[in-house]
Amino acid sequence: MKFGLPATLTKAGLIGLIFAMQSPAQASPPLEPSVDRYAQELSQAIEAHIGGPPSGWQEKSELFSNRRQQSFLPSGAVPLMLETWFNSVSQNFLAEADLLGTRHNQNAARLTQRDQYLPAGAKVLLLSWWPISASGATPIPLWQTQEESHALRSDGYLHWPATVLVQAPRQPSQRANSRTPSITQVALAGKFRTVSLHKNMDALFHIPVSRALAAHWNAQNAGNKLSRMVLGRPLQAGDFLALVAAHGLWGNGANGQWLTLWWQPNRPPGLNALGSSAVTQHYAFDSCDDSTLPREADGSPNSCFNPWFEGGLISQNGVKLSQSNCISCHMRASSPPRDFLTLTQGRQTIPEGAVGTAMLWAPALSTDHNQTTPSKPGLLRQSP
Repeated sequence: MKFGLPATLTKAGLIGLIFAMQSPAQASPPLEPSVDRYAQELSQAIEAHIGGPPSGWQEKSELFSNRRQQSFLPSGAVPLMLETWFNSVSQNFLAEADLLGTRHNQNAARLTQRDQYLPAGAKVLLLSWWPISASGATPIPLWQTQEESHALRSDGYLHWPATVLVQAPRQPSQRANSRTPSITQVALAGKFRTVSLHKNMDALFHIPVSRALAAHWNAQNAGNKLSRMVLGRPLQAGDFLALVAAHGLWGNGANGQWLTLWWQPNRPPGLNALGSSAVTQHYAFDSCDDSTLPREADGSPNSCFNPWFEGGLISQNGVKLSQSNCISCHMRASSPPRDFLTLTQGRQTIPEGAVGTAMLWAPALSTDHNQTTPSKPGLLRQSP
């Protein structure tokens, strides 16, 4: 990500232009003027998931239902409400590469380098949700570039001093809260934080919470912890889940095209917008297909990051959050997983003695284990 580049000359735009010239024409909705192709595709994928996952997609908890998702995170890790979705092409690849654990990795050691990449047509979507109260206003942490640190700690959202206060849609029986715009500080995770902006729910992708969906997230450690931290109570029917960040991996038989967005309503110059609609203009977007090129203005490796995801990683070797690269991190995806909680940039390799997992951490963080059938978030969204 190159801060300060004009919107018409972004890295993502150049990559999208090259891809468009090399790929055959496909039937797809018309793109908004001056909007990057991959930004449009990511936006469309998210919109398709808002009403429930499109046909053929499966969530990680269902796809890896025969394996236990082992927690490799520290007990005090910052909670995120995450869903990882795989389309049918990516599911078929995982099965053929024996990365689902159905054959106990008998063929994993024989995977060729070519097999380490998702094929064309494969798509993986990581969504990060934030609980919003059905009534009143809810704070969402706001990332700012000057908050980055070289210290041996993360730059996760608990370190962000500013917030955006988001007002839930007002029900007919509710009166407008005239006090909300006057609130300048709010308590979140044991600290008072500055309220920099006030926004309504229509500035975010969001989904309503049903009783079944509330029960699903309250049964998850991260979901229960985050809801209690933000709302002061468990998630309940009538609340909302707002999308604060997302990753997309579009397979191409090589590194893949990596797409990322996060909610940034005060988007500074140099951060590209996801789109121009009432919702997409509030999201920052970036895209890359290489961990190193094109290099940044100072000669450092290509950066392509998301503060909600990489912000929770530890800064080491002087690498700052905004210098990190999602491909660089996923190049090390392997089983058993090693040293994956640190920020990285440039080309990386699979640790010696480990088996690559196609640049995907989901199979790397899974271990064979008998497990009860998990709930299905996509179906729960549609439950009364």
